[in-house]
Amino acid sequence: MKKYFIVALAAMFVLGFAASSFAIHAEIPSETQAVVGTGMTQITIGGEIRVRGDWRNNVGDFDKNVTSSANSSDVSFYDERVRLSVEAKVTPNTTGFIQLETASSSTGEGRPDYDFWGSVQSPNQTGTRGSVQVGNNKEGTMSILQAWILHQGSGLLGVPALIKIGHMPITIGTGLFYDHSYQGDDAILLGVDPIKGLHIIAGYVDQYLGGTPTSVPTNTAVGVNGPGTPASNNNIESYALLVNYDPNKDDHIGLDVTYLNDQNNGLTFISASGLGFQSIQPGNAGAIVAPGAFSGTGDIHFWNIGINGKTMIAGFGLYAEFDQQLGTLNNGGVPAPTVALQNQDFKGRAAKAGANYTLDPVKLGIEWAYGSGDQKATDKNIDTFITSQGQTQHFSYVYDYRTVNAAGNVQGGLQNTWYLKASGNADITKALSAELAFYYLRAVNNACISTGVFTTAGTSKSIGEEIDARMNYKIDRNLTYFVEGGYLFAGKFWEGAGKTVNTGVDAVFANRNPDDAWVVRHGIQLSF
Repeated sequence: MKKYFIVALAAMFVLGFAASSFAIHAEIPSETQAVVGTGMTQITIGGEIRVRGDWRNNVGDFDKNVTSSANSSDVSFYDERVRLSVEAKVTPNTTGFIQLETASSSTGEGRPDYDFWGSVQSPNQTGTRGSVQVGNNKEGTMSILQAWILHQGSGLLGVPALIKIGHMPITIGTGLFYDHSYQGDDAILLGVDPIKGLHIIAGYVDQYLGGTPTSVPTNTAVGVNGPGTPASNNNIESYALLVNYDPNKDDHIGLDVTYLNDQNNGLTFISASGLGFQSIQPGNAGAIVAPGAFSGTGDIHFWNIGINGKTMIAGFGLYAEFDQQLGTLNNGGVPAPTVALQNQDFKGRAAKAGANYTLDPVKLGIEWAYGSGDQKATDKNIDTFITSQGQTQHFSYVYDYRTVNAAGNVQGGLQNTWYLKASGNADITKALSAELAFYYLRAVNNACISTGVFTTAGTSKSIGEEIDARMNYKIDRNLTYFVEGGYLFAGKFWEGAGKTVNTGVDAVFANRNPDDAWVVRHGIQLSF
């Protein structure tokens, strides 16, 4: 029996000043009041309280008769997130920004930006005595979501320029390849506007600094094997250059070039399934033989080159993007299964194009997108489009946001997938708005997947069809109630899936009749 739910496209933060498709700034509601501090420094205080209820069904195994706890297949819960921010505008050219966010200490889904209602914040509930010793406990702690300094003005180089340094949300280009707007990176950005409409940003992002920090006796000068030391030079860092040209308000063209350098890390922080060259080991379902698998001393020298643009013609908004990936994965140890596969080349690519048109009050849209998948499990090319994504929705609500994708990753973005999307949104009343989207989803190749819940050799390219929707109702100023979610009509791609069921001895069997997956979430949010 098919079920229909009101669901939606979750909004991504795309916030910032004109020069920065690379640096994403936090939004402060316009109603927020500023406070003047010492030396006429303008202090702006903001915050947010959000409470949500979440229901999910079949997203981990496409089987209504099996509960797969490893992927939270069938769950329901409430969660809560708190944010507090302070913006200090010291001069018209210099700004500091600090934002704190809830940091859950519960395990659950491993999402650190909220607390599950009723979750245990310590090994034992300690806030209650008597006979029923549960509840009456504080929520989780707060962590730094953003902390950066921005200086901009024409005094730097004689033309508009900027320097931004600290921990901040980062999106490269449109985020097709790299979107870390969820919790941010440690980065340095340098920007300049040499002529009107031309914005150039150069960025350095430090993703991981290797080493093993050790305690140092107070006031004692001793050698320490700390992060980044030559003794353990296993760093992951990225360099990016973005060039954006906006000749007018309707036209834009952008170029982004990213180089990711992974030294001596092997597959420690790189998803094997994301690389796409794995194959199922015969007789041992769930195990992977990865050609060129690292011994822990390998290097990755990876390039992503993207170009994007948009324009307006006769009332139609048109946009497009293309990304090509290059570089080499070098194995410093003994490769498997053959020496011939010691080094592999990145060959992934992705593209997206779409159009939208407004028939007031409805805005209609159509979009096509493609992310390459691996063609062979034993050649020297890594054809899967490599992504680095935050735990947010990037296209469809169920397939992209909640299920394993066709490259074996959860929330992995556009990998081994192409889709057609038709959408519409409207402001029904001054307080009520709604969105609706339909997706036709296909795998590019019959991928081999291993995730701990799935092992599939791929029998079809049909991922399925999905309907997503979202409704927002403005209750009061800065107070909004929303309902969102999606329903994925499971295609035959999932019929090749083997599901691991813990029954004392693991049993793996093919899912010849996959059930549809659905998710619905509602919540209320107050910004101040």
